Amino acid sequence: MVTFRNKLLDAIVRRDIDYVVKQASSDIKLSFGGSYGQKDFRKSLALSAKDLADEYKYRAAEMREGYWDALEEVFRMAASSRPGMSLKRPIPGPPSCCTTPIPTRPI
Repeated sequence: MVTFRNKLLDAIVRRDIDYVVKQASSDIKLSFGGSYGQKDFRKSLALSAKDLADEYKYRAAEMREGYWDALEEVFRMAASSRPGMSLKRPIPGPPSCCTTPIPTRPI
């Protein structure tokens, strides 16, 4: 378990989208608003200005890094938890950037 966690944390630090997304459940839940699955997870981790409404385009890099930073923070908290604690146990409350909906372009 520790080896997997360390490999995953290393991939998060390196921003290795392919490895991180591959490790996620196919039905990963990303928000309270219906974002789920590896496709939406990849979109969050690779967020670009073209994915956002015009008034948010300038924040694309900041938002993308916020998702990566939050993911890293959660895994660092889990890595420093009590011995024997499983990653399957809930971690209290996501960082606020994870609960803020991504403002996307109208369809």
